[in-house]
Amino acid sequence: MSRTCAPAASRCSSCRPRRTSDTELAVREAIAAGARRIIVIGAFGGTRLDHSLANVALLALPEVEGRDVVLTDGEATVRLIGRADGPGELRLVGTQGDLVSLFPLDPAVEGIVTAGLRYPLHDEPLRLGPSRGLSNEIVETEAHITTRRGRLLVVHTHTPPLGKEIR
Repeated sequence: MSRTCAPAASRCSSCRPRRTSDTELAVREAIAAGARRIIVIGAFGGTRLDHSLANVALLALPEVEGRDVVLTDGEATVRLIGRADGPGELRLVGTQGDLVSLFPLDPAVEGIVTAGLRYPLHDEPLRLGPSRGLSNEIVETEAHITTRRGRLLVVHTHTPPLGKEIR
């Protein structure tokens, strides 16, 4: 996208061609300010799937590594754990019946161990493509996930309390 601006306005950021999303600009600004934990609220709440996917892809930015960056829409949260060449760990606090899905961001994530989930993994790999990590379920009040090597997206979908429906 390109915009035509008067010469004096050419320094205005809103008049420059777009190369990044507003969410990416905000995440980069938080990192530049030294934030160790960043929560992006409304990361999936819009009608544009491309923006939701772009927000998830932000978790792969090299600058994000080693920070707790959480994307959420109030019902689901997405985090990235692990490193391409190193381990990762996450403790999820939730309620019995919450859904947890695991998606490799690298060709393979090795040595995945889970606890507190209906279908535990015991030092197993997940490979990019197959849906093996989809729709697991928290069976206690928390779950624990560790990886030996590889980047793993963890999607935690909160189930509504009994008697309340998601509309």
